[in-house]
Amino acid sequence: FSNSLHEELKGTGVTVTILCPGPTATNFQKRAGMEESWLFRRQMMSAREVAEIGYKGLMEGKRMVVPGFVHRMEVALSRFVPFSLTAPVIKRMHEKVLVQVESKVKAKAK
Repeated sequence: FSNSLHEELKGTGVTVTILCPGPTATNFQKRAGMEESWLFRRQMMSAREVAEIGYKGLMEGKRMVVPGFVHRMEVALSRFVPFSLTAPVIKRMHEKVLVQVESKVKAKAK
């Protein structure tokens, strides 16, 4: 949707920028009970850093902004791997996270 809007609005003075922040250091991980999740074990940018990079990209009229070298490489590589291969991997990753969250919820309920 956003890609289409970006294209349709070219030359009008209105821009649409897609921000793909990736894992970002916020309180989300703690509130979701996911502090130990592998998703958040790597170095993460602060929300402020992500916002500043996103804003700069917006002001430059960029179509898409992907902060962080590692996340940018993940997004770039995903374009070359068929979805039929990535979908099962993503499903397994999310299932692992879900199991972690469910076990924490059950532990808190006891």
